[in-house]
Amino acid sequence: MNIDSLIPVYDEKKRFTPPALFDEMINIVRQAFFTDEAKHCVFNGKLELDYILSEQYQWYCKKQICDIGFDIVCVAHYGSSEGIYINVSLYGDLGIESDPEDGRRYYIGTLKTLSTDFDAMRACGELAGIITAVGRKLICQNYKNFTTSK
Repeated sequence: MNIDSLIPVYDEKKRFTPPALFDEMINIVRQAFFTDEAKHCVFNGKLELDYILSEQYQWYCKKQICDIGFDIVCVAHYGSSEGIYINVSLYGDLGIESDPEDGRRYYIGTLKTLSTDFDAMRACGELAGIITAVGRKLICQNYKNFTTSK
């Protein structure tokens, strides 16, 4: 599947905070992979998400990203009480000060399904890869939005 046409190119003045980047990545993923046809083809109809939340409460959530020296890290894991979670974080240099506790890892969002079977975990792992690829492509096509000053 070619997603290039779904990746917008923004005016250089547009800035992203970590949660705004998460929301933009998820919007692109929804357009490409959450149509009925795509859900059946890509996830074999095995993925129903219960929620998608961007992180809004960390100290860095209102800071603008000013560097592209970071990676998008998505991890699918079983929750301690129920379901499967996909945690999305940025790891590296965002051009903002790093957290004394988490270092250079910035959590930006979570996706969750209540399903716990093998097919759901496989689909969540695939979705984590899709989010990572879409995010990297979004950043590469709009690198000036992350590297130039206001």
